[in-house]
Formats: sequence, C-alpha cells, structure tokens
Amino acid sequence: MAEITSEIGGYLDISANAPLNNKICYDYALNAARFCLEYILVERGYKSIWLPYYSCDSLTKAASRAGAKVHYYNIDNNFFPLIEGDIQDSPILFINYYGLMTKTCKIISQKYKTVIIDNAQAYYALPVEGVDCIYSPRKFFALPDGGLINPGTPLKIPTMDIDVSYDRMEHMVKRIDCGAENAYPISVSNRDIIAASNIKRMSKLTQLMLLQINTQYAANRRRENYEVLQSELSQFNALNIPMAYNDVPLFYPFIYKSDILRTKLNKAKIYTPTYWPGIEQLVDDTSFDMYLYKYMHPLVIDQRYSIEDMYRISKAVKDILSDEI
Repeated sequence: MAEITSEIGGYLDISANAPLNNKICYDYALNAARFCLEYILVERGYKSIWLPYYSCDSLTKAASRAGAKVHYYNIDNNFFPLIEGDIQDSPILFINYYGLMTKTCKIISQKYKTVIIDNAQAYYALPVEGVDCIYSPRKFFALPDGGLINPGTPLKIPTMDIDVSYDRMEHMVKRIDCGAENAYPISVSNRDIIAASNIKRMSKLTQLMLLQINTQYAANRRRENYEVLQSELSQFNALNIPMAYNDVPLFYPFIYKSDILRTKLNKAKIYTPTYWPGIEQLVDDTSFDMYLYKYMHPLVIDQRYSIEDMYRISKAVKDILSDEI
C-alpha cells in the first residue's frame, strides 16, 4: 500500500475512523476500471478487442485510447456471446453481468483463446485462473475513484502518477445532509471528471477508505436483500437468475416489459438507472441487448438497506404493476 502520510500527531483524519482490516494488494490499483482495461490492452500489446454491445461506452473509449480496434458482439438470452467465425488472436471481453455470471465466466474462458473478464459488477467474484480480471470497487462502495486488475499472468506493475481524489468526495457527503437529488449533479460532474482524466494509480484516499470497509458485512447484506426481492418478485420477473453460493450481486435485475415502471419508481424515490444509454443506437430493436436496455430495472440491494427496505421496494413494484394490469 502506498504511504498515506508521514506526519505524526495533529488533527484527526479519516484514517482514525476504523482499523485497517482488509488485505488488499494495490500493485495493480488504478483510478477507474476503464483505465484497467486500457492498461491491459497496452501492456499485453493487443491491437483489437471484442466488446459486447450491451456494455458501458467507457470500454470503447478505453480501447480507443489504447489504440485497439473494436469488434462488437451481441449476447443471447443466456448472456453468451453471439460471435460467428474465428476471432483469431483478439481478446474477447466478457462482463460478469450483475455479479451473477461467475459460472458463465469460466465457460467463456474455456471456449475462447484469450479472454478478459470484466468484474466491474462483481467485486466479490474470484478471478479465473490464467485470465486478466478487472474490478470496480466504487460500484459497491462509496469511493471517489478506483479500479483493480487481477492479472492472469505476470503483468508489469503500473508506475504512473498517483491520483488525488479528495475533491471528488462532495457528492457522497452532501447526500447525507441534503439528499440524493441535491447531490446528484455533483455526482455526474465527478463521473465526467474521471472519464476525462488520464490513467493514474489509485489515490491514497481511496486505498485507505477501501481498507476500512467491512466487506463481509456488505456481502452478507447484499445476498440477504437479493433473496427477499427474489422471493417477492420472481413471479413477475422475466429474468430469474438464482444466486450461486459465492455470488454477491450488484443489484436485483428485475425485467418487466413496462414503459412506465422506471418513471413511477423514480417518483417514489426508488431510483433505477438505465444500463447503458447509447446502445439503442447500435443494436437491433429485436435483439436481447435492446430488450435488456429497455426493460431491465436494477433494484437496489446494497448494504445501506435493510430487509424492511426490500419489502418497501417490492410493494412499490407490485403496486405499480397492479395498476398496469
């Protein structure tokens, strides 16, 4: 871990708030998951890559910065790549969607010669042996920056500048005092700042904060909350993915063919983002990718929320659906 400070004494900072309990290797810690992909492409010397249409455009931008040509693939209704022909030596990036595709990741890694696993939505997923894996801890925890690489084979340890992220904390602390709606514009601004920045190593602040997180508690809470929503909503859900014993989901992926569900949930202050804006311009209207884009509602299950909160969410969903029927 990078040295946090050399001073002794004086006023307290957040390093005094919790013991450093977690064992995390920061050899391959960068300022965002997208930069992890860029780093892998450059250091491995990959000149092209296969990316899923159903993904964030940050992956395309990372490949572009690395000078790699992008080929795209659709996914079928089991989330498997739809690729015809020989992909030759180009790596295929497969996303561990929703943190529930760990088994599929292993199958994909056995099927194709070179694979990169994007575990941005699966922080707790164990790496696949011999495969480069990317993680995004800031999707699971309140952090100002951060991405991690677990290299499948030895990879040069990054030596670029360390990021500075104290000035990207405002949206997280403002939300506590003023609510999510008031802090949301700052959150968007910070996201854009990271997107426009250059590849750097993870900030010292993020390293410290990540070490202080009770990751086991967070995992247990997410799994318990997922099970509640699965029990309450599976009868309405067009996508029923059971958790494997070691899965820790990012959210509960609820698919229901409705054009108003997201809007009404947002009005009830239950926020469900869209994954991922922009793909509607790239894929066919009849594709499974487009179906997910339009009708997948990611219901929150993270460690901030209790089982009672899950019942509130499920009731809100059921009430909206009953009005539609």
